[in-house]
Amino acid sequence: MSVSGDAGWAAKKPPKRLGGMAEALSIASDLGFSIPPLQEDQQSMSNSFGGDKSEDLVRVLRELTSVQRNIANLQVELQGRKDDKNVAHLTHVSEMEKKCESLATITAILKDVIQNKDRIIARLQQPYSLDCIPVEAEYQML
Repeated sequence: MSVSGDAGWAAKKPPKRLGGMAEALSIASDLGFSIPPLQEDQQSMSNSFGGDKSEDLVRVLRELTSVQRNIANLQVELQGRKDDKNVAHLTHVSEMEKKCESLATITAILKDVIQNKDRIIARLQQPYSLDCIPVEAEYQML
């Protein structure tokens, strides 16, 4: 390999990031999200001139806390939606309307049966005519 080839490869190499956040950032950049470039040179210069790493740590911890808060809020919302799905048949207006319509249909049928019960009883007491239900001779009982 040539020296210029190695230099070209090093220029294309992504900046090194350590830890779990580094993996998350690299996955995000692979998926097409824009990740701000690392400012390692500026940080190393500021640190060499007396810059304080505790400020960076506090900033990262604040960001981490806000991300954890967002995750917790999303988990609460997700659980709420799961619970909503589980009790939708009890609480949602559309589901209650469907049940009311079913009950109204059943009630109408039962009212019709009650109003016509004398005719139904009379019809059930009549023997079946042979033209309605054909029965083989061997199965007929006299």
